[in-house]
Order: sequence, then C-alpha cells, then structure tokens
Amino acid sequence: MINWDGENLAEAERRHDQVNSCINVLPNFGGFMYVGIIMPWSEFNDPDGTGLTYGRLILLGVLVLLFRRIPAILLSYKLMLAVVKGWREALFMDYFGPIVVGAVFYLEHSRHLFPKLGEGDEETNLAKAIGPVVYWLVLFSIVVHGVSIPALNLIYTYMGVKPIQEDAVEIRRASMGAATPVNAVPGDKDTFIAYNRFGRPVFDPSTLPVAREQNYAYPGCANDSMCPSPGGV
Repeated sequence: MINWDGENLAEAERRHDQVNSCINVLPNFGGFMYVGIIMPWSEFNDPDGTGLTYGRLILLGVLVLLFRRIPAILLSYKLMLAVVKGWREALFMDYFGPIVVGAVFYLEHSRHLFPKLGEGDEETNLAKAIGPVVYWLVLFSIVVHGVSIPALNLIYTYMGVKPIQEDAVEIRRASMGAATPVNAVPGDKDTFIAYNRFGRPVFDPSTLPVAREQNYAYPGCANDSMCPSPGGV
C-alpha cells in the first residue's frame, strides 16, 4: 500500500530511509516463524489414513517444481521482453518462485469450504489430506529454493562465471558503522559501490562503471566530498 505508485519508494531511496526494508523484513520473519510453528510434521507420513508417504510427497514436490511455472513462462517469455532477454533468464525466473505465505492463506481459506471432519465423505478425506500436502510443498519449496542459491554460487565460482558489473552504482552509507552489503565494496568513507545482488567482490572497484547518485538536497551536486551536506555541516 505504501509503495503502490512508486513515489514513496523513490523518495525513501533518495533519503536512504530504512522504513521500507523494516516493514518488509518484519512480516517476512513473522510469516516464516508462523509457518514453522504450525507445520504438521506428524501428518506427512500417514499411509493408513490420508495415504500420504514421504516418497509420494517428495515426488509431488519435484513435479510441482518442474511444471508449476517453468513450462508456462518458457512458452510466454517472448511476450515479456521488458522483463527477460532470453530463455536463460526466463528459466531462472521460472525456477525461483517459492511457495510460502500465499499457499498457507488459501489452505486456511479452503477449510471453510469443506465439511467439518466427520460430517462428509470424500470431502472429509480431501480436507484431511490438503493440509499436510500444502504444508509439505511449502517446506519443500523453502528448502530447495534456499539451498539453490549457495549451490548456484558454488557452481558459478567453479565454472569461472564472472559477476555482472555493468549496473554498479555509488550509494551513500546510512551510517559510519554500516556493514558493507554482500553486493557491494567500500568506495570511500561515505559511500559503497554496489553492483548486482549475485556478484562477488573479487575485483578492483576502480574498474567499475559507476553511476553516481545525485545529492537530493543539492540537485546539481554529485555525492562527493566537495558537496555541502544536507545538514549544512
């Protein structure tokens, strides 16, 4: 709601405001903790009741991972040229579509659409099975997608894939004690040089094609030591 038109986000980035990131992080942490607390671990293996077994659930997780998004995006990515530039980028975007909070919401909503346990026949069996199935897919997605990032990083490092450097920008430190982000290298005492989120800082920062941000208090002044600070000091 805050960023519906993009203006608040742009202003927050100019002012290096941390409200957006805090609002983003806190519900995410709360959501993942809630999912972990209510995860029905004992219902994942119930061959005599719902018919679920670990083998069937693992197979289901793999099939959902392969066919939920990948075929549709690969068939339609040429209609989204502003988003992806080729099939490799489309495949990357297809794969990283985690199943988490949205699935849990629809699961809990579906419980209101089925008869209560003991009041139906096939509907009752479906209502009993749908919970552990959806929660398993959530768990499977979190584990597989979470492990994929370090695995891809190791593969790219082993294969010598170079990090993307063309999008490097100079950003101002939020404070003197701010830690260097994982996607950045120190510029000077006031700035970081940030490039892409999946790169590795293993090169000379002076070789980066840096786009310098403008000082929002002095629009005609680049962010360097010669510009007056917004506070006038």
